[in-house]
Amino acid sequence: MEYRTAGESHGQALIAMIEGMPAGVPLDVDAINHEMARRQGGYGRG
Repeated sequence: MEYRTAGESHGQALIAMIEGMPAGVPLDVDAINHEMARRQGGYGRG
């Protein structure tokens, strides 16, 4: 598998692309969103 990102880490948007991941593998979008929200409150935020 290959992982790529595009955008700016401190910009309005950052995307990730995973190449080579088998089709049909389920993703837990709620778990991903939870981790993304958790990271927003990290060191240096406010």
